[in-house]
Amino acid sequence: MEKKLDNLKIQFWSKIRDYFKKIHDIGEFNDNLFNYDDIPRVFYKNRVVLPKNILIKYLNNNNLVEIERFILNTFILSLNLFLKFDEKNIKILADSICCIEFGSIEGTKTQLEQAFFYKIYKDIILNKSFNDVGLEEKQNLIKNIYKKINEWNKDKSLYRKDIDNL
Repeated sequence: MEKKLDNLKIQFWSKIRDYFKKIHDIGEFNDNLFNYDDIPRVFYKNRVVLPKNILIKYLNNNNLVEIERFILNTFILSLNLFLKFDEKNIKILADSICCIEFGSIEGTKTQLEQAFFYKIYKDIILNKSFNDVGLEEKQNLIKNIYKKINEWNKDKSLYRKDIDNL
């Protein structure tokens, strides 16, 4: 089981490493980015919480989409050690990428931001799912999301304007 878990983690890491290649080189998978205890937090002791039982459930339940979304979101959150966003902005980044990839808005505090980026995505890539576009298109889209969040972080009035225009 441990080998399967390690392979699963490497698989998810490889996916986000490819997604973020135009933003930051995140290197190889590092288990030290995660806390695998089941505790009710997102971040704990400078690590992202990803309960081991969630990974096991994913492996044992034919790759449930809801669990896949949670795991991908968690892996994107772990990038904060490289990207240096504040907690709110890294959550917007993770939730928005998952929204685009899975085609639905997660019921979280970032719903407006997810809708904003989903609309941009749909305007750029008409009638295609995220899985049907090439890696370069995905990388460019994620780079644009990253840039926009950086702009919002620097100029709160731009954030308000973009969200209000949604």
